[in-house]
Amino acid sequence: MDDQVNRLKYLTHGTGALLVAVSLGVAVSPRSASAADLKVSYLVDAPSLQKNTHAGTPLTFEVYVDPNCTTKIASQTVNVEAVSLIEQAKALRVRGAPKPPSVAEILLTMSGLPVVPVAYARVSGTGIIPVNSSCQLQSAPAGPQLATPSAVVIDARAATVGSYSGFSYVEDQPQNFVLIGHGVGAGILGFTRGALYSVYPDTLAVFYTSADCSTQPLMQVETTLGVPRGAVLGTSALLPPFTSPPFPTTLHSAAIGPYIFQPQGFTSQDCSPSAGAVGFLPPNSCCYPFSGDLQVDKPSASIDLSSFVPPFTIQ
Repeated sequence: MDDQVNRLKYLTHGTGALLVAVSLGVAVSPRSASAADLKVSYLVDAPSLQKNTHAGTPLTFEVYVDPNCTTKIASQTVNVEAVSLIEQAKALRVRGAPKPPSVAEILLTMSGLPVVPVAYARVSGTGIIPVNSSCQLQSAPAGPQLATPSAVVIDARAATVGSYSGFSYVEDQPQNFVLIGHGVGAGILGFTRGALYSVYPDTLAVFYTSADCSTQPLMQVETTLGVPRGAVLGTSALLPPFTSPPFPTTLHSAAIGPYIFQPQGFTSQDCSPSAGAVGFLPPNSCCYPFSGDLQVDKPSASIDLSSFVPPFTIQ
């Protein structure tokens, strides 16, 4: 029970995460975002690099999601002295074969990229002559592993819940994702075989100005890249607002529904005052005391989950 209470204290927001101590007040902790780092490795002609690329020369690193480098997802320009340059071992020449090029490897770690299944890079600047191809394959960024686009999640009646969107690990436990809804009303939820739940920790909490979670639900702007993460309360998934109001709102309570460590949600016993809660929000959520000023707004959309029947499977 203690582990559950400690996890429930983790309520995300903006650029940090509030640790809502159910009976001990409020503290602040860093937040992890669903973005990735990519170590770009790019092969170029070593003699041209050494002769023409001097200190102060700007190099532009571009990252794409396709092998033709047409769909760009990130770009960064740095001076050559800010990157790592590695001259590769000289390749042996086979008698009668063309002389192999002298190759150098350019290394740069780019941060905050969207998580994609695979990435390609292109580097440009004075003295940069790519070896083999100007659009070079990279390893996938570190982050949630994505599934094939054709995979879908279905319920017990073979109704499509949404597209399977991969997984990430939370405390060594896999958290699977499903993309549900359409257009601006689409969001990502976590799921197990038996339940749909809020993505942890991105949208764990929904806030209220009342002390008992009875007023308009409010959420913080989704700060991660890509499709918004949803918060499951009852039989609905609430999606965060797209824009943040200019001034903070004074809040007095926060609700938490099903999530990875409690995928079936909560019972009235879980939400008793002895457990540090204000009360039970049927059928599966708890209301907790909260004291703070946050920039929140009404959810951008609400997705009805009542028609979906577990178990949920990937097809």
